Amino acid sequence: MAKLLLADDHHLVAQSLKPVLEEDTQHEVVGIVENGQQVLNFLTQQPVDLVIMDLNMPVMNGIEASKEIKLNHPEVKVLILTMHDQGEYVKKVLAAGAAGYLLKTSRLELFVAAVQTVLAGQHFYDPAVTQKVMEDFREEAPKDVKRKTALPSPLSKREKEIIKLVSQDLSSQEIGEQLNISTRTVETHRRNIISKLGVRSTAGIVRFAMENGLL
Repeated sequence: MAKLLLADDHHLVAQSLKPVLEEDTQHEVVGIVENGQQVLNFLTQQPVDLVIMDLNMPVMNGIEASKEIKLNHPEVKVLILTMHDQGEYVKKVLAAGAAGYLLKTSRLELFVAAVQTVLAGQHFYDPAVTQKVMEDFREEAPKDVKRKTALPSPLSKREKEIIKLVSQDLSSQEIGEQLNISTRTVETHRRNIISKLGVRSTAGIVRFAMENGLL
């Protein structure tokens, strides 16, 4: 059974999430705290698999807490749940080592999917913030600069095309229709891309594309 810790200075928010999470008999909410320092204190006393944490909290915010968790409790996964959709926050959370970023305005099904994905050892980023980060990246980095800083990669022309479409949040079927290839072929390309890049999910593909000027 996965042990979950909720951290939000708005106690009502955390309390409302507890029954949602415990509907799945494989999840147990072992604690609710109000700031990042309390998260760190809790982790020294009781094992936890996943911390679901707000960004803006008193004493210690979610970004600083994520850094400390990665440093001192690398086995603990972190999912950030916040109202902030600005790209700068997403980048800081990525750098801090959190495995997921979800907006509080997201649908309940997306929240459940995010929890399951992160617990499975993969990354999950809200499609809305992924799109926002890509928009910010395009504004901040001129195309000629991105080409100069792009790292060499073993990706084929077709794989690069698929990466661009994956970054637009298109499904394998939609990508196949655009490129006039079968869904099965798209899935094969996606597996090859993940293998070549050494990532584990679509979020990893998007991050690589952003960092290497493929968008």
